[in-house]
Amino acid sequence: MARFPRLSIASKFYAIFALLATATLALALVAVITARRHAALTDEFEAALQGSQNVERINGLIYAVVMDSRGVYMSEDAAVRKKYADGLMRFNEQILKLVNGWEHAVDPRHAAQFKPFAARIRQFYEFRKELARLGVEVGQAAGREWGDNDANRTVRMALNKDLETLSAHYAAQSKEIYAKIDSGIDFTALLMSFLAGAAVLLAAVGALMIWRGVVHPLALETLRRNHLPIDRLRSKSWDEFAQPGAQQLDFVFTVCDRAAQESCPVWPGQPMSAHWGIEDPALAEGTMEQQQRAFNLAFRALDARLRLFTSLPIESLDSLALQRQLDSIGRVRTDD
Repeated sequence: MARFPRLSIASKFYAIFALLATATLALALVAVITARRHAALTDEFEAALQGSQNVERINGLIYAVVMDSRGVYMSEDAAVRKKYADGLMRFNEQILKLVNGWEHAVDPRHAAQFKPFAARIRQFYEFRKELARLGVEVGQAAGREWGDNDANRTVRMALNKDLETLSAHYAAQSKEIYAKIDSGIDFTALLMSFLAGAAVLLAAVGALMIWRGVVHPLALETLRRNHLPIDRLRSKSWDEFAQPGAQQLDFVFTVCDRAAQESCPVWPGQPMSAHWGIEDPALAEGTMEQQQRAFNLAFRALDARLRLFTSLPIESLDSLALQRQLDSIGRVRTDD
């Protein structure tokens, strides 16, 4: 089974910082992309809403034009017909102006659908304009003949159908865009939560590595009180001893209780090894005095075992006998 290379503490820190930078960059990119997409969808939603409003305005203006058209061809008094004709033309011009502006703002994807409607509106405009002229300049009969006929009603029915189609189209488009905005918000929230969680996890791992990679102050204090040098002492990864040119090891003793259940690396030179487990004093809780006592106990345990080790007649022992002695030292009780 292939094994991944072990990384030094420095390499692990660099990897964590790189991943944190990547997570931060990813969060920024997600925020920018989401903002742009949300802005684009918002523009589309506003355009669809504007389209729906235009449909309602056109429908209302057409109704007003039709009502004034009836006043033109049903009124016998010329002055009254002129009044209705003026109102007809005012509403008619509003329709044309609205459709012209709408046509320039319509989405190119929907231009083909909008074009027949715009053409029919202009046909309606010209038809009603002529009706107003005939009613005022010629008379009631001419206005009625022009305006009250099947051709006029056919155009109006076609316009009604166009308006219904456009209204349904904009309603469906608004619903679809709103659903995209809603799902986009949910997805972005989930993605940003994941990235933020990953960043927090990486920061926690980095903090744990720093905590584990720094020599405990009470350990240094314990060594100082026992008159042992502490200059340049630091926490080291076992990878340092596997590098080319590293100091050759003759004996390796693991002391942390957790090390008994962990797979140890293959040490260069195949030194003899044994496990001398003691309780980790860095995990001790309580008052400062209680924590200091845990470090004192650990120091005395290691000191006693090292004294036993240095008293061994190493030169006169074969490998098997020496290994038994090393294992036996690890089982020596050093309780206070």
